[in-house]
Amino acid sequence: MQQEQAIKNHISKGELISRQPIILNGHLLTIVRSVWLLIASLSIGLFLVAVPTRFQQHLATCIGSDCSNWQLSLTEVLTLQDLGFSPVHYALLEVVLAMILMLFYGTVAFIIYWRRSNEWVALLVGLWLITFGTSIINTSLTIPVLQSLWGLLNELGWVLLLPLFLLSFPDGRFIPRWTRWLYISYLFLAILGVVIEYILLHLVDGPPSQLLWISVMLTGIGAQVYRYLRVSDPVQRQQTKWVMFSLVSTILLLTATEGLLSFSSLSSLFEKLIEMMLVNFAFLIISLAFGFSILRYRLWDIDLIINRTLIWGLLTGLVIGIYLLIVGGLGALIQARQSFIPPMIATGVIALLFRPLQQRVRRGVNRLIYGQRDEPYTVLSQLGKHLETTLSPEAVLPTIVETVSQALKLPYVAITLEKGHEINLAAAIGNRMIDFFNTMRPTKAPDVFPELTEREREVLSLIAQGFNNSTIAEKLVISPKTVHNHITNILSKLQVVDRAEAIIKARRAGLG
Repeated sequence: MQQEQAIKNHISKGELISRQPIILNGHLLTIVRSVWLLIASLSIGLFLVAVPTRFQQHLATCIGSDCSNWQLSLTEVLTLQDLGFSPVHYALLEVVLAMILMLFYGTVAFIIYWRRSNEWVALLVGLWLITFGTSIINTSLTIPVLQSLWGLLNELGWVLLLPLFLLSFPDGRFIPRWTRWLYISYLFLAILGVVIEYILLHLVDGPPSQLLWISVMLTGIGAQVYRYLRVSDPVQRQQTKWVMFSLVSTILLLTATEGLLSFSSLSSLFEKLIEMMLVNFAFLIISLAFGFSILRYRLWDIDLIINRTLIWGLLTGLVIGIYLLIVGGLGALIQARQSFIPPMIATGVIALLFRPLQQRVRRGVNRLIYGQRDEPYTVLSQLGKHLETTLSPEAVLPTIVETVSQALKLPYVAITLEKGHEINLAAAIGNRMIDFFNTMRPTKAPDVFPELTEREREVLSLIAQGFNNSTIAEKLVISPKTVHNHITNILSKLQVVDRAEAIIKARRAGLG
């Protein structure tokens, strides 16, 4: 017990707070849901109103340098016509892609609203997805009132909701706590800036407001790193991995697209088509990843996705680098850029090196993510060496958990000893292992209903807590049929008619 208390003393107060998401209820929940639906409806309505305007904008030929994103120039229109297509086809493709992307964002947002609308952070993420999805169509509406409302909704998503998300994800709490006052100050300045911007003809829209936004965003990223390393539990870490993986993947994909197209010899028309496709795909990743994270669906699949992405990303980069190095080097040596010899040599070298490179990259990535899980003999050897240097018997178990944690890159490792009906924590590593252990520690049932077996008392206690048969089966790791048989025996031994009478009797005895 002294060791358990010593571990508790190393847990900071900020790490002992409840990690359950903030739950809304009562009138507040009704108000927040209503506001959410109102903003979502306005955003989707304005998006649909903007679709024809966006279509007409892409249908028109751009003359001069004042062109909207992906709008065709006269030369590109002629190239398109030579291929047998018209600007109508191009404008229709751009609008359809935008509508498909908005459909994904809207669907994920409403699924989150349907499944998690009582969670503050879920409503926040769903609303941000809606406002971000509708801002995809960057156009000007002909009606001034609608254009102003459109601009306000876009700024709501980018200026207010996105920083709030970074500062409060994944449980809706501000951690560190001082970030709450930072966001309140930022919110006041942002609202004041928006009002002044619309009243004074955009006089304050510029570097000062952008610098303020970037500062708060960087603070939010720092808060997410702090949460991940010091506060988050395993489930929240997986949620953070999904979100950060999607954001980093999107940024890298957009950067790579810009970089490759800048060195491309393709015509500007094909560059715009490729960029359009890849940008829409990149933003699609965000909607899906945020959905998996908030709904907590298949959270642990992200480890495999990150593993495969790193392996094939690094392998692709190495292959391209080797190819360019060989072709460029040999081309410079033999002074014949159009010669087929350098590409042939590069292809042969890559064919020979691909398998060894793949194995080496795979081992390196696996060790980075999973530690030495593929090398059990190495782990046992390290453990043996550490135990040989251990001087006192009291340090043996802590040495074991420390070695296993370091070798396998596990955030939490514990060894427990069972004495009768009690389970004692012998050694543990990881700041939140005590919380987990105390949660999972079975409470000793009151010495009541001696006619029941220990398992039947456990079932009766769970029945008194209001759990159904399937939930009881999951908690006790038994089949629902076995639970049904236990309940039948309980009703018979307690001489009660039904489940309700058994619950009343159990609660009077202190169970549940």
